Order: sequence, then C-alpha cells, then structure tokens
Amino acid sequence: MSFPASCQAHPDPGVRHQQRPWRIATLFGLLLVLPAIGQVLPSSWQDATLPYLPSNAGASMFSIHTDPSNLSAGSGLLVLCLWVAAALAGAAELVKRRDA
Repeated sequence: MSFPASCQAHPDPGVRHQQRPWRIATLFGLLLVLPAIGQVLPSSWQDATLPYLPSNAGASMFSIHTDPSNLSAGSGLLVLCLWVAAALAGAAELVKRRDA
C-alpha cells in the first residue's frame, strides 16, 4: 500500500507548513493591499493601473453602469483571464522546479 506524496515523511516536516503563510500573504497582498496602495498614487497613475488589477477587472465584468475610467465587461474578462494565466504559469514553473 502506498501513500500520497503529501503523507510521506519529509526530512524536515516543517518546511511545507512554513511556506503556507507566505502564499496566503501574497494572495491578500495582491487582492486587498495593492488596490489600497494604488489609491495613494497620483491620479494619472491611478487611471493607468487600477483598472487592470484583478479585483477591479473582475468587478468591471459585472457592473451594470459602466464608468469611463473602468474597463468594459469584455476587457475586464480578458484582463482577469490574463491574471489567471499568469498565476497558472507561475504555478506550473514552481511545480516543475520543485518536482524535478
């Protein structure tokens, strides 16, 4: 009987658990902190960067009344798909590096 790799003994069992807080911190930083920091930027930078953040791009897909400074629903979907593709590419690279 074989166990999954996640259940097998690791030379340093704390390694896997030490990395989890950094992953959670990165997620919250991207979704919550980065838009708040964007509000501090000059207005010319806000118009160029804030609509392309994942939270704003996702919100623009479902807004009924479009604001000229926001993305359209199709553009929001495309930007959100690009964020997902970037996350999957990064995950694939990490899996390739760690499991090789």
